[in-house]
Amino acid sequence: MVTIESLHKVLFVIAYLFFQLWPVLAAAIILGSLIAVFLPRKTFFDLCRGRHWTVAVFSASVLGVISPLGSYAVIPIFTVLIANRAVPLAPVMAFLISSPLMSPIDFMNTWGILGPEMALVRLVSAMVIGIGFGVLVQYLDRKGAVSYPASHSISGNQDQGDRVVITGPGQFENRWKAFKYSIWKTSKYTAKYFFLALVLAGITNTYIPQDWIVRALGGSNYSILLAAAMGLPLYMCGGGAVTLIWQLMQMGMSEGAALAFFIAGPATRIAPLITVFLLVKQKALFLYFAMSFASAVFLGYLYQWFGSLN
Repeated sequence: MVTIESLHKVLFVIAYLFFQLWPVLAAAIILGSLIAVFLPRKTFFDLCRGRHWTVAVFSASVLGVISPLGSYAVIPIFTVLIANRAVPLAPVMAFLISSPLMSPIDFMNTWGILGPEMALVRLVSAMVIGIGFGVLVQYLDRKGAVSYPASHSISGNQDQGDRVVITGPGQFENRWKAFKYSIWKTSKYTAKYFFLALVLAGITNTYIPQDWIVRALGGSNYSILLAAAMGLPLYMCGGGAVTLIWQLMQMGMSEGAALAFFIAGPATRIAPLITVFLLVKQKALFLYFAMSFASAVFLGYLYQWFGSLN
């Protein structure tokens, strides 16, 4: 029941979490922007082209987790990849599934809010999933089960030879201007999800009994499966997701369930799903979705099991 007292509690939780968490989020945005603008760059093509497929898949998975690019940059990159097909399908898909799972901003947010263990587990999980999916796609590609479309016409791409040209911070010659632009762009994108997460956390803390969270997400046989399923419709950008999970963990959510949520949610956001559909149509879309969800559940239970040994 909504009362004045309960609304006051919601607002109190929102304000408390905001002042507790915003410095971590701000530091992560600044660090991510520094990496995006000033770190020496190797293109995706340079890392993956002309190498053995195992090296290419590993390189693509590493690049996916260290890339600071957000979802808004995913589709332009991969439409260019479709157009010139300079990279085999396996490393492309390895990058595509690992990239939304982890970024420097996500890593910093997770480390600062949930601690170094969860940050490192998320990082390793993203790498494992990227490599595993790349190996699977390579096997299916050799069997002829998945492949690039026979023909695909894409217009409006910015393509310079085999280089991906991303419209965004890189368009500025002055890197400090690009740095400020990157901070603005990332902050604008992140803020709406961060505040949405604060509101959801306030509502959850006020209206959902803590014992229900403990029973549903706190280590029951189905908690990890439920958390992975929750991630599909509820996931938001990294800053918002970490904030919401921090609140749920305070109320009793298990670490395995949290990891499952972190994997299932970002991998199945609309941007990567659309990109997979553009790349290799319905068959690979189902494969991508199934791999994301199954990995979330499996790694969540595995992490929970290792935690129970300590």
